[in-house]
Amino acid sequence: MKSLLGYNLKILFSPLKWICCLIFIILISIFMYAPTYYDFTNICEIYMPFIGIILMSDIMLIDKNNNIAEISYISNSNLKKVFFMRYFIIGASITIFIFLANIIFFMQGYFGGQSYSNEPISSLEFLIISVASTLFLGTLSMTIGNILSNPYIAYGFSLIYWLYWDVNIKKQSIFNLFPFIAKPTEYISYILIEFGFVIFLLLLNAALAQKSPFFIEDKLLTPQSIIRFIKKY
Repeated sequence: MKSLLGYNLKILFSPLKWICCLIFIILISIFMYAPTYYDFTNICEIYMPFIGIILMSDIMLIDKNNNIAEISYISNSNLKKVFFMRYFIIGASITIFIFLANIIFFMQGYFGGQSYSNEPISSLEFLIISVASTLFLGTLSMTIGNILSNPYIAYGFSLIYWLYWDVNIKKQSIFNLFPFIAKPTEYISYILIEFGFVIFLLLLNAALAQKSPFFIEDKLLTPQSIIRFIKKY
C-alpha cells in the first residue's frame, strides 16, 4: 500500500504545475483587492478552479502519455483503486493549496493591521466553498480529457465553462460554478449538488479506468456511436 502510494505521488508530482499553482495562490492572496474575508472568499471561489484544471485534467491520461496504459491494464486488476488514490492525492493537494491561500491572506492582513475576526464567514466555510468549485471544474476537465484523450481540449472546454459562469455569475442554476456568489444566503444546497456532480463524474471515470485502454476509442467515439447519439438527442 505504501509503495503504491509513493509511486503515485511520484508519478503525479509535476514541479512546473505545482510551482505555478503556488505562485498563483500567492498572487491571489496578496494582490487581489479583498478588503474583507467575505470578498476574499468570493475571489477564491472564482479563481481557484484554475488550480483544479491545472492539476486534474490529465490524471486519467498519465499512463497513456507514458505509454504504459496497456501494461497497467494487463498487470493491474484494480485500476479503480489506483484512480481513486490518484484523485485523492490531487484533491488533498488542492485543499492544501487553498488552505495555504487562506493563511497567506490572514498573514498579510495581520501585518497590515487588519482584523477579520468579526467576518460573517468562517475559515471552514471558506474552505468548503473554494474546494467545491475547484473540484467540480477540475473533475469535469479530467472527465473530458479522459473521454477525448486530449488534455488541451479539456483545458479549452473548462475555460469556456468558467468564462460562461463568470459572465452569468448571478444566474440561478444547479450548473453555476459559483453558487456562493449566485445565492449567498442559500448556497449550501447548490454546493451539495456540486459535490453530487463530482461523485457522479468520479464513478464514471472509475468505471472507465477499469476498461481497456482502447475502450473509449472503440466503443464511445466510433462514427456509429456518434451518429446514434446525434439521432437520440
